[in-house]
Amino acid sequence: MKRKKTTSGLAARLAGGAVGGALAQVLAGTVMKNFSPVISNIVFHRMVTTELFLIVGWAVLNLIVVDTLYASGLFSDGVSSLFVVLTLIVVVASLYCYMIYYDLEKWKGYIDGFLPLVMVGIAMLAMARVMFLRK
Repeated sequence: MKRKKTTSGLAARLAGGAVGGALAQVLAGTVMKNFSPVISNIVFHRMVTTELFLIVGWAVLNLIVVDTLYASGLFSDGVSSLFVVLTLIVVVASLYCYMIYYDLEKWKGYIDGFLPLVMVGIAMLAMARVMFLRK
């Protein structure tokens, strides 16, 4: 069942209004982008590479898409929550691949390098399918 269209998404509901929701999204994206290199160096003991920015960037953009689809009424509370959890699972798995990459042999490193791309692709196909079926 479709949810009634609203002017505010999940972030806006949590932050208290559309402006608060937009600010929450921008703040979350900025914090993730700026602190990811610090986390990479201190926690993962790994140099910062493009993959980290791609993982974080995809996560932020995907959460904004889920929020927008929720606000448009296309996604219900449950579907939105499902895709937020799916995004977090893909991010955690991608970060795990990111951490172990340099400890692997060539061929295993190659496979480890493309696994995050496959996971993101599957997540995006699932989202597109749900969008198509709910339309």
